[in-house]
Amino acid sequence: MIEHKNDDPQVGNMFFTENIPEEIKGNRNAVLDWQEQESQRYQARIAAQNAILDPIRARLAAGTVTTARLQIVTGLDTHQLKDLLEGRPLSTWGNVDDESIAALADWLKEADRPPEDDAAYAVTPTFQSLQNLLATAHQDRLLLAITGTWGIGKTQAAQYYAASHPRTHTRPGAVRIQFDSTDCKPVAALEKIRDAMGANPGSHRRGNVMNAIGAALRPGDFLILEECQRLGEALDVICSLHDDFGVGIAMIGNPDLSAAVFGKKTTFGALASRACRFDFPATTPEDVEAWLAWHGLPEGLNGTQRNNLAKAVTAQAIRPGRNGGLRAAADIMRIAQSLFPGQTMTGELFTTLASQFKPSAQ
Repeated sequence: MIEHKNDDPQVGNMFFTENIPEEIKGNRNAVLDWQEQESQRYQARIAAQNAILDPIRARLAAGTVTTARLQIVTGLDTHQLKDLLEGRPLSTWGNVDDESIAALADWLKEADRPPEDDAAYAVTPTFQSLQNLLATAHQDRLLLAITGTWGIGKTQAAQYYAASHPRTHTRPGAVRIQFDSTDCKPVAALEKIRDAMGANPGSHRRGNVMNAIGAALRPGDFLILEECQRLGEALDVICSLHDDFGVGIAMIGNPDLSAAVFGKKTTFGALASRACRFDFPATTPEDVEAWLAWHGLPEGLNGTQRNNLAKAVTAQAIRPGRNGGLRAAADIMRIAQSLFPGQTMTGELFTTLASQFKPSAQ
C-alpha cells in the first residue's frame, strides 16, 4: 500500500475559496459546509485516481513498465506524465486528468498480473531468502551482491520487492533498474539509474549525473540493480554510489558477475571488499517442490505418474548451467502446450522435450 502525503494546502486546510455559490456568500456556516463538501469530493477524486495510479507507480518501481509505454497509453508528453504520476493537476495542460486516468485504467485491465501480487510468483525457499536479504540491505543501507545461476528466480524476487516497497513521489523506497549491453560505460549506467528515479536530466557528464542522482535520493531509498554482469567497466559506479550517498544497493547478476567481481582478478577489488555477497549456486529440490505446488500438475495423472513428472522436473531444474533452473522447467511446460496441445504432460514427455530444447552442456 502506497502512503500519500497531503501536499495540497487546500485539502490540508479543508478550505476552498473559489467558485463559492453566490446564494451562500455572506453566510459563514453555509460557506463552511460547502467548503467541507468540496474538500470531501476532491479527496474522493484523488483517492480514486490513486487507486489506478498506485499500481502504475509500483510497476515503474519494479521496472516492469517504462514511461515510454505509458506515454503511448495516455498520449501525454514527458512533463505531463510526470505531473500526473506525481499527483499534480493537469489543468495547465488542458484538464486532461480524467481522460488520462481512464486510459490507464483500461490498460491495467488488460495488463499482466501486477508485480506486487505475490500470487504471481512461486514463493520458493530461495524467493523467501531473497526477500529477506533485500529487506535487510534496504533497512541497513548495505551494499549487497546477489549472485547465482540462471533461472532461480532472482528477477522475480527483485520485481516483487520493488513493487511492494516502491519509491514514489510521496515516499522513499525501492526502484529496480535492469541493465543491458548498452550500459557498459559509467555515464550510460548512471543515466539509466537517474532516469529510473525520475531525477532531473542535467548534462551528459559523469559528475553532473552523479549530482542529479544524489539530489534525488532520499533517506530510505534503495536501488536494486539487475543484470550487473553487463556493466563491464561501469561496475565501479556502484561502489561510488554507495560510498558517496550511503544508499542501500543490491547488485544482482549471474555467474559472470561472480567471475568479474569476486574471481581471481582484482579489477573491482574495492567493490568486492565492500559488498556483502550471497551466492545461490543452483535451484534446490525444495524450490522445485514449491514451484510445482504453485504451477500445478496436469489433472488425470495417478500417483505414480505425478511422482515421475515431479522427478523429471526436479532433475532438470536443479541442473547447473544455463539450461537448468525453474525458468527452464517453465519453458519446457510452455513448449509442450504449444507443440502438443491437448496432450497430457508426463515425466517421459518432459524428459524428451528437455533433451531436445534444454540439453545438458557437452
